[in-house]
Amino acid sequence: MLTHKEYEVRRIVAVWNDNPEGKLHVLPPCGACRQFMLMVCQQPLAIEVILGSNKTATLAELLPYHEWPQPLEF
Repeated sequence: MLTHKEYEVRRIVAVWNDNPEGKLHVLPPCGACRQFMLMVCQQPLAIEVILGSNKTATLAELLPYHEWPQPLEF
C-alpha cells in the first residue's frame, strides 16, 4: 500500500480460514492494524470495518480513546 503511495482505506475486512474444515471467519482487525491505519490513512476514523454479514463499525468506534488526552491540572 505505502510502496505505491496509497494512503486511503475506505473499507476493510479481516478473515481467518479454519483449515482443514475450510470455514471462513470474519474478525476485527488486530490492534497493530488499527494503529497502522490510524497513523497512515488520510481519514482513518471514517474507515468502515466489516465485522460480519450484517455488521460494520467505523474505526473510530473500535478506537474509542484515539484522541490525545488533555494535560492533567495540578
